[in-house]
Amino acid sequence: MSRVLTHENNNNIKYNSGVSFQKADTEQYHVGVVYTSSEDDSTVKKVLNLAGHLDLRSVNLNTAKRCVILPTIPSSLARQISVTCRAIWTKNSENLTPYALSPPSDCFNPLSGDLTLKEDQIGLTCATFVLSVYFSLNIPVLDHNTWLVREDDRKWQEYVIENYLPAWRASEEHIEQVLEEVGNIRVRPEEVAGAAIVYPPTVEFDEAIVESQKIVAEYHKSYNI
Repeated sequence: MSRVLTHENNNNIKYNSGVSFQKADTEQYHVGVVYTSSEDDSTVKKVLNLAGHLDLRSVNLNTAKRCVILPTIPSSLARQISVTCRAIWTKNSENLTPYALSPPSDCFNPLSGDLTLKEDQIGLTCATFVLSVYFSLNIPVLDHNTWLVREDDRKWQEYVIENYLPAWRASEEHIEQVLEEVGNIRVRPEEVAGAAIVYPPTVEFDEAIVESQKIVAEYHKSYNI
C-alpha cells in the first residue's frame, strides 16, 4: 500500500496533504486532514480534526501514532486542501464546529474557511468533518448515499449521545437535536481512510469496507498494536 505513510516512511516522501488515521481508544479510530502549516511544503505537517463538540483542533502530525493516506489527486488540488484547512482553522478554532450525526456536505467555504451547515445538518463527526472538507473542494472521495444502516452503528450513536456529548458539555437543546439523528447512516473513520486510498473514482460502501480492513491491518502492523 504505497500511498499509506507510516512512521517509517512519513519523513521520506514529500506531500502537501492527506488523511490522518489513528486509534482513538480501545473501541474506535479517528481521522483528520493532514495539511502544511504554511505555503512552504517543507513546513511542519498539521492534522486538522474534530475532537469533540465545539472542539476543532490543529495538532502536529508526529504527536501520535498515525498513518497518512495520500489520495490520488493533482498536486495543485492537494495544495489547495492545505490552503482551505488553514482558512478553516483560522475561522473555526474558537469553538465553532458542533458535533452531531449529520451527513457530510460541502459546508465549508474553501477560500474563507467559513462553516455554513446545510438544512439537514446539526454538526459533524471526525469522519464527516474530513469528508466535508473534501466535498467542499469538489473531491467526492465516497458516495455516502450507498452506505447501509447498521445496528451496531445505532448503538454507537446512542453511546455518543449518552456519554460523550454530556462530557463535552453540549447543551440540552443540542443533545435533543442529535437524538433526532439516531439511525442516520454512519461513515466510520476507517471507511474514510479506506476510501481515500483507492479514490478516484468515487468509492461506494462495499469497496470502502474492504479497503478499511486493509488500512486497519496496515496500521496495526506498523505500530505493533
